[in-house]
Amino acid sequence: MEDDSGGGGSTGGLSGGLKGFSSALPQAAAATKRRIADRCGRERRRPLPFGGLEVSSISRFVMRKVRRVSHQSGIRALAASWAAATLILCSGAPAQAERPHVGAREGVLRVHLLHTNDIHGYLGAREAGFMNPEFPPALGGAASAAAYIKRVRSEAAVAGEGVLLLDGGDVFQGTRLGESTKGGAIIEWMNEIGYDAMVLGNHDFDVGWENARRLARMAEFPALGANVAIAETGERVAWAEPYTIVETAGVRFGIVGIVTRDTKSLVPADQLGNVDFLPADETVRRYAPEMREKGAEVMVALGHIGVPPGYETRMESVEQKVALSPDEREGGLNAQELVHAVTEIDIMVGGHIHWGLRKPYEDPITHTVCFQTYGRMSGLGHIVLLIDEQTHTFAGYEFAHADGAEVTLFTDYVWPNPEHKQAIGAAVAVAEAGMDEVAGIVEVHLGRGDAEHILGQVVADAFREAAGADVAFTNRGGIRTELRRGPVTPRDLYEVLPFNNELELFEVTGETLREILETGVSGGRRDLELSGAQIRVDQSKPDGQKLDRIEIAGAPIDPAGHYTVVTTSYLAQGSIGWDILPELSSKSIGMNDLEAFLRYIEAHSPIAPHFVPRIDRINQ
Repeated sequence: MEDDSGGGGSTGGLSGGLKGFSSALPQAAAATKRRIADRCGRERRRPLPFGGLEVSSISRFVMRKVRRVSHQSGIRALAASWAAATLILCSGAPAQAERPHVGAREGVLRVHLLHTNDIHGYLGAREAGFMNPEFPPALGGAASAAAYIKRVRSEAAVAGEGVLLLDGGDVFQGTRLGESTKGGAIIEWMNEIGYDAMVLGNHDFDVGWENARRLARMAEFPALGANVAIAETGERVAWAEPYTIVETAGVRFGIVGIVTRDTKSLVPADQLGNVDFLPADETVRRYAPEMREKGAEVMVALGHIGVPPGYETRMESVEQKVALSPDEREGGLNAQELVHAVTEIDIMVGGHIHWGLRKPYEDPITHTVCFQTYGRMSGLGHIVLLIDEQTHTFAGYEFAHADGAEVTLFTDYVWPNPEHKQAIGAAVAVAEAGMDEVAGIVEVHLGRGDAEHILGQVVADAFREAAGADVAFTNRGGIRTELRRGPVTPRDLYEVLPFNNELELFEVTGETLREILETGVSGGRRDLELSGAQIRVDQSKPDGQKLDRIEIAGAPIDPAGHYTVVTTSYLAQGSIGWDILPELSSKSIGMNDLEAFLRYIEAHSPIAPHFVPRIDRINQ
């Protein structure tokens, strides 16, 4: 991979488009830094009285009201019940389901929290095949986001309300536009829109820490990373701000940035250099007093970490993990764990896991509220924060519209801003030239999931064929989306495999191949999509002894035999726990994963694979 150690400045993309707008979008308030005292002696935040209700019960009351009407048909029923809920909470006009909810409330300051995460370079318009593969609705991308943000800011200004615009990291890796500009085009767009702050994500380090530094310097708003440190000393790096304080509607929001600590295992070591990532909870506790001293009134953690699916049943494991010391924990804290571990945070804005929260998550003990979107500019988070007018403390939230905490950017709902649409479209056309030519036909939908899946098998088959290897394997996390039935283009294949990982070939004995496969079934972030092998995994056995059957090309594995194995350079470098691979000798086959996938589709089109498990699990 190629590093860019330069400082700020664009690498191309949208300059000459968005930069020349005759009517600039309203800019967010400039960040300032102030100090006030930390909340002394506080062990767990207790709800404060507000308007006859406990503060923490406001959000719970609203959620109960919304759930109560969720089975009623039609927008009118929802809007009417929502209006009743807001009138009970405080006086003012009811919200309209079709537009952002803007209106004064007695005794309450209202701040519109708008947020994105995991943009992954998806500025352009696209079809939402993940919603309906056969008849995908149109998404307006960043141009629709720009129109929505502009509208909220305009209406909020008239109503005397505040607006806060944040991003949760992973801004560029995933599209040709993002990749070809190494994120420059995406930061340019964010500058034009006027973000208040962003946090760096693990993929923002994919082409080297120097490029992450370049993007941070390009940003005309704070690029945060309070726990990004120099490995040898533990000192924070100078090029990422730990926090910022943004004032809007007269309220000072202290925003601390947290990068997932798992970046150390997700990004190859040679790309990180001497950059390290410190524990999230210790980082928040370190900077919270300083932020309070500088004037922060409402505390926000902006993190490239998320609340995982199934959070309702995870509290026991959350308690167990936060009770451990950082060195004892397996992996860094996710957002659910962080907001349970610390009391200093009022609001958590997250990302990383590509799973949205239509209903915000609230920790049952600290009452910290968490927000996150599905990512890839498919939607925009929008929630109305309620701030006590006298104390400037966080009092709860309201939904801004009937869809909950995220607006899906359907073009039928949010018509794209024409200037942004034109500029982004032109940049995308240059970056993605030739990507819409048909490469082949897929006759069945190739889905993916948390277990072995048909798309993973096809990808592994493509790798094995390209290398002429006995066995191929890859990780599920590197397969980023599904492949729809019908004509397939290079764009479709790129969205499946966007990281341009080289393919590495190993020559190993059967005994070593067994150790490699054992690593792939030992849990954590390690998993397998296989080609050329059939294995049976006994889940009751300890790690390193789980495989009780391995067949290569239909024959039992020979411990003394010799086999060729191909996988991605990402895994060959030891990422996500594949520590065994860097110890072995390998060579590049002179082709990356996307090229191998494209050649396979071209050679075998039309393809109609059937899923037959290659990994049999027993005693689960």
